[in-house]
Amino acid sequence: MDSLHNSAQLTMTARADVTALVAFKKEIEQDVLQRYGVKPTMTALIARAVVLALGKHPDMNCTIGELAKQIAQVTEKARNGTLAPEEMRGSTFTITNLGTYGIEWFTPILNPPETGILGVGATQPIPVYIHDQLERRDIMPLSLTFDHRVLDGAPAAKFLNEVKYRLEHPYSLVI
Repeated sequence: MDSLHNSAQLTMTARADVTALVAFKKEIEQDVLQRYGVKPTMTALIARAVVLALGKHPDMNCTIGELAKQIAQVTEKARNGTLAPEEMRGSTFTITNLGTYGIEWFTPILNPPETGILGVGATQPIPVYIHDQLERRDIMPLSLTFDHRVLDGAPAAKFLNEVKYRLEHPYSLVI
């Protein structure tokens, strides 16, 4: 409630075609597992896209394998109830993924004093026209909530479009 009362929260949404990202994840899975001891997750790939987008859009404000490993460690601690308060401080941006629970769209609430939070919904197979051809594509819903006192809509939209671009062009995550 404090977050809602003390900020001007605005949410915008977009759909990312993650068909290529799903294939990319499968392609790198064994290599990342051998190098880092953990399988890459969609959350790790999304986090990489967000990190790169934040670098390009600092107003919103590692490698995939290291990022995946860190996310796995923090997630495990959170699930076991052993995540220390100091491990949850100092962030500037949050990613919340309810896709694993089958939720498509939702409005994430800011974690003060952060500027933004990206909500990730369940990826769904959806028929999409591509050059007059109907194709099955994997579509991921994205919801960006940001503090409108800190950032205007246009820069926030550019950030969300950058995240979307990175998810739709997975090799941009590593080069």
